[in-house]
Amino acid sequence: MMLRTERLLLREYEAEDWRAVLTYQSKPRYLRYYHWTHRTEEDAREFVGMFLRQQKEEPRTRYPFAIVLPQQEKLIGNCNLRLDAPGAQTAEIGYELDPEHWGRATRQRRQERWSLSASRS
Repeated sequence: MMLRTERLLLREYEAEDWRAVLTYQSKPRYLRYYHWTHRTEEDAREFVGMFLRQQKEEPRTRYPFAIVLPQQEKLIGNCNLRLDAPGAQTAEIGYELDPEHWGRATRQRRQERWSLSASRS
């Protein structure tokens, strides 16, 4: 499953995404807001592994997405849609971004509409 705008792509996680996650989660500006004091390869692999496991659950109640800049093919964060129960009509959404991308949204960009693409890998 993928969601796309002109500027961003939300796609399901892939095992090799741990490297990009480690890169942004190791930055001091990121760590400042988390209980972690540092991140390791093992931490990043487990973090991405959690998302990979959630993607395989049946029925699904969690939909983790990697946030990617499609022109650069650069992973810059994650977004997770969490349902209370399978088939729920409402959900919670959470996200985190590489600190290099904090505060870059304009009102117009925040109002972008996401279109659902039914492509599944």
